[in-house]
Amino acid sequence: MSKDASPNTFDYEDESSSPSSETINPFSATAPPRAYAKIQFPKFVVYLTQLTASIGRCTGVESSEPFELRKPGGAEDVSKFADLQVGRGDSSISRVHCRITYSPLSQYFEMKIEGKNGCFVNGQFFSKDSRPLRLRSQSSVVFGRTPVKFTFLLPPSDEGSLRQVLNTESAGEGRGYRASANKRVAKESAMIGRPLLIDAVGESLVSSPTGMLTIPDLADAVEKNHPYFKRSFGGRKDIMTKSVRHVLQMNPFFRVVPAQAPGGIAKWAVMTDHLQRFSKPTKKHVKTT
Repeated sequence: MSKDASPNTFDYEDESSSPSSETINPFSATAPPRAYAKIQFPKFVVYLTQLTASIGRCTGVESSEPFELRKPGGAEDVSKFADLQVGRGDSSISRVHCRITYSPLSQYFEMKIEGKNGCFVNGQFFSKDSRPLRLRSQSSVVFGRTPVKFTFLLPPSDEGSLRQVLNTESAGEGRGYRASANKRVAKESAMIGRPLLIDAVGESLVSSPTGMLTIPDLADAVEKNHPYFKRSFGGRKDIMTKSVRHVLQMNPFFRVVPAQAPGGIAKWAVMTDHLQRFSKPTKKHVKTT
C-alpha cells in the first residue's frame, strides 16, 4: 500500500466507488455499499463510511433508542456534538468523548480521547492527555459509568468482502471473522512478546502464594512480572490500579474473595474453572534496541 492509499473497505455491494464524502453522517446504521470499519456495540452495529468521526454522549431524552446519529445542518454544532451519540444521560461521558481518524502517513486508524474521564482500550486506561491510540481490528473500547462498550472491526485483508466472510461463517466453514481476527491479534502479541493485561493479571494471581491478592498488591505483581505495563503507563500507579480493577470487574475469569475480618480488604482470585488458562506463564516483554 502506498503512502497515499486509502484503507481496505467492507464491500456490501458490487460497486467500485469509495465511500462518498457526501455521506450525511460518518456513521451509518445500515450496511452501506462500502465501509471502512464496523463499530460493534452489544445491542447494535454502526458502519464507518468516512475517515474521521466522533463518538460522545447522547443529550436527547425524548427517545429510548440506544444511540442517535447527529443530523448535519441542524442546530447541533459539529465541534460540540458527536457524530455518533451514545450513553444517554450519562454525565461521565463527554459530548465528544473520542474521535476516530485514519492517518494516511501511518496507514492505520487511531483514536484521540477527548473526554475528561478517559477510556479503557483493551483493558488499559488512557486519559484525555494520552497520545492518539492505534485502533487495530478487535480493539475493545469502554467508557462511561453505564458503561458504553464497543469493538472496532476492520475488513480482513485476505477476504474480498464482508458478505463472503459472513457466508463462510454461516455455512460453518472455519471459525469465521471474529476467530480469525482473534488469532491475528494473538499472533501479533506473541511476535513482539507483549502479553495482554488480562493474561498478566491472571498469571499474577495464580502464581501468588495463596492465589489471592488485593487490587493494590495485584497491580504491584503485574508491574514486577511484566515491566512492559509499567513503562506503558509511564510508571503511574493510579493508572495501573484502575486498569487492573477494570480487568477484574469486566471479565468472568475472576472472583471476589470477601475480607475475613470486619474492616479488612477484599481480595481477588481466578475462578476454579479458568485456572488452567493462566497457569502457563505468558512471555515477558523484552525491550529491544
